[in-house]
Amino acid sequence: MSRWLHRCRLPALVVVLVMWAAITPARAGEPDRDAFRQEEEAPPGLAGAAEGGEPGQDATRQEDVTAGEPLPSRIEERVTVEAEGVADIAAFATVVDTEEIASRGEDLAAVLRRVPGARVRQYGGFGQYATLSLRSSTAEQVTIQVDGIPQNRALGGAVDLSFLPATQLQSLTVYRGFAPAASGSAGLGGLVDIRTRVPGETPEGDLRLLGGELDSRRAAGSLSFRTGGRWRHGVSGEWLQSEGDYLYLDTRETPFNPDDDVTRTRDNNHVEHTYALWQSIRETESGELALRARVQARQRGLAGVSSRPATQARLDEDLADLSLAWTRRRHGVLQSVSVLADGFRQEIRFQDPEGELGARKDQTTTLTGGGLATTLRWWKAPHRVLARLELRHEEADVHDSALAVPDRGGARRDQATLSLEDVMPLGRWTLAPSLRAQWRRDRPEAAGDGTLPGSGDEIRDARASARLGVAFALNDTCALRGSAGNFFRNPNLVELFGDRGFVAGNPSLRPERGESVELGAACARNERWSLEAVGFARRVRDLIQFLPVSLGVAKAVNLAAAEITGVELSAGWTLPAGFRLEASGTLQDARDDSGGPADGEPLVFQPRELGWFSASWRGGRFSTRWDITYVGENSTDRLDTEALRLPTRIIHDLLLSHVGRRGLRLSLDVRNIFDRRTLDVQRYPLPGRTVFAGMGWRWGGEST
Repeated sequence: MSRWLHRCRLPALVVVLVMWAAITPARAGEPDRDAFRQEEEAPPGLAGAAEGGEPGQDATRQEDVTAGEPLPSRIEERVTVEAEGVADIAAFATVVDTEEIASRGEDLAAVLRRVPGARVRQYGGFGQYATLSLRSSTAEQVTIQVDGIPQNRALGGAVDLSFLPATQLQSLTVYRGFAPAASGSAGLGGLVDIRTRVPGETPEGDLRLLGGELDSRRAAGSLSFRTGGRWRHGVSGEWLQSEGDYLYLDTRETPFNPDDDVTRTRDNNHVEHTYALWQSIRETESGELALRARVQARQRGLAGVSSRPATQARLDEDLADLSLAWTRRRHGVLQSVSVLADGFRQEIRFQDPEGELGARKDQTTTLTGGGLATTLRWWKAPHRVLARLELRHEEADVHDSALAVPDRGGARRDQATLSLEDVMPLGRWTLAPSLRAQWRRDRPEAAGDGTLPGSGDEIRDARASARLGVAFALNDTCALRGSAGNFFRNPNLVELFGDRGFVAGNPSLRPERGESVELGAACARNERWSLEAVGFARRVRDLIQFLPVSLGVAKAVNLAAAEITGVELSAGWTLPAGFRLEASGTLQDARDDSGGPADGEPLVFQPRELGWFSASWRGGRFSTRWDITYVGENSTDRLDTEALRLPTRIIHDLLLSHVGRRGLRLSLDVRNIFDRRTLDVQRYPLPGRTVFAGMGWRWGGEST
């Protein structure tokens, strides 16, 4: 503990300096305390949820509660100047400009690099597998929700960012530390809250086309209309295809000998993705009913690592889900009542006929499940109480046609989560204590004869976590925010029960757990400038890792612990003549604290420095933007062998766009301008310079 506190000195010092600088202007003129009293309105930071919405709800539903200047205690760092309501008084959140994502050749992996503390791990080029970690978390610890529905599966594994279409986003908010209580998330590694585009108030549509190098193409469109006066309907879709056949440097597994290096073409790196969404929304004076149906299909090759390419392996995925959301505002003594129900079926087929990525496989995993969440909000000054109960059920069944015994069994999980929060505005102070309790029941399903033995009876477990959030309005420009609490992540079903083949189950696994604290200051003046500094520290125990237990078989165990401290800085400045500068940077120290041979060494694939800078200009119908992304050196093995580290990389991107008359938009996107040859996690090669040209047309609604 003493070493952990010692490492917190730098984050604390930086935040204190920013606090001191922020407090100084307040002495010249004390703000009107009454301006911060919220007797009849939502407390600062919860305006977006005042009408019963969940985190990041549609901006069109927030107009009545977020109009005017943002209150100091709900200032958030933003990549775009267009603010969204933050559903957590003490959260440090980044709101991403989703309109720009859709207009250029970017996917979520590319745009999330600009978020402070974000480490995007990429396994290929445009449209390929990518994951996200925040503040040195693992990718599996980050919760990703789409329209309030968690995308993290009980079976395990990180959420693939490339499976979430970038062109169909209404809003994208990244909570870098604790997740809002209204999300029901554990908040171990942060939360990405994604909201899909909703039908407009008037009939409208758009069509967006993109094409470029590596035989890449993308077409996306949407159409919305009204029926019966109160019903709004929308249909949208996206189709993406890329060969991904870029050049890369193959070191032939001899990184110390550059003489045998050779340049190769990235084969078997193609991807094709189809997405469609139907929405029907009915609004009344007291609430809203929303029905959403989504289908997705993707086929892609698995090219393998740079020195061991795979030419036959592939992965096919199909997903169908349905959700129904109902919100009733001002229902009796309650400010709002909302219910969200969802169900899904996902099929994943992994084929490796030659065993290029391990053993021969033709494995189909079928995932089914759903959930029911109810959120109640009750306001009585000075309390703003939120209660959320979520019930979820998920099943996984595995079948491998390449094995003598195809039936690999499965597993089930039933889970109930209760979240409680009380937000109390007290003058310039706002307090927000919260509690989260979770009950789960896991049980294995029998596999065919000849597989590894089952891992025992069902598992029952109950856990709780607590958090205290605090905000203080310094003046009409600056605010302080902070949170402290504990957290946990339950083992997934593969870690608990294995896969009846190459992973042995371990039902005695304990959840990953730890404590976290964050403290920072944020200042903003309209759209002219913004500044934020955040210090954070996290101690994690019982980290789950896989260890070999026999030839070709691994087992998950509670082995490691980690201590993480860091500082995030971000700023934005709008200059005359249409210029704007934005920057964010993270300095973090993530170390192994397990007491073994790697004790004190940096965590694998966690760089010490991350940075992003952007310079943009807009004049009339023309605009341009130059982005620079910096990822510091990071280790690839637990002992941090210097010769095996991934080197520092700096990537430059350029966007040119023109908005014409009648809703026509043209764009040119050049990524990795200087053609840097780089590697990412597990030494997967990334593409060099790529150029994309786009055209979009929008009609009806607010088209220009």
